Amino acid sequence: LTQKKKGKKKERNVPQLYSTRVYSITKSKPKLVVVELKTLFCSPPFLLVSGFSSIYLSMDLTPQQLIQFNGSDPSKPIYVAINGRIYDVTAGKSFYGPGGAYSMFAGKDASRALAKMSKNEEDVCPNIDGLSEKEMDVLNDWVKKFEAKYPVVGRVVS
Repeated sequence: LTQKKKGKKKERNVPQLYSTRVYSITKSKPKLVVVELKTLFCSPPFLLVSGFSSIYLSMDLTPQQLIQFNGSDPSKPIYVAINGRIYDVTAGKSFYGPGGAYSMFAGKDASRALAKMSKNEEDVCPNIDGLSEKEMDVLNDWVKKFEAKYPVVGRVVS
């Protein structure tokens, strides 16, 4: 897991909130890798591994926890879930934040509403039962758009 540049290990000096040691699994002897876990003030949470770019962590949130990320608290990121996958849409705050055109989706799984192209509150739910083939195609298009534009930060769990 360590990256060498012309025989030297590349190190980073980043303030630590938490740190732990992780040993890589190799057929030869284990190599020590320093990992820094940034969770309190970062969105999405990520790991900084010596010599590697950030690795985003996946978190599990219940619907009750997800609602906390609806944009009402400016110190928290804004999340929208589709098909149980949570996306950090904070970059689209003007759309998903308070007063935005899609603010009703923030902090929720909006699968049905996106499939139906609906902003009705009763459609903002994860239930995709009974959707037509055309609506499922629309939902899949939304998933592709979100995956291209926003990082996946976790999944919704019961």
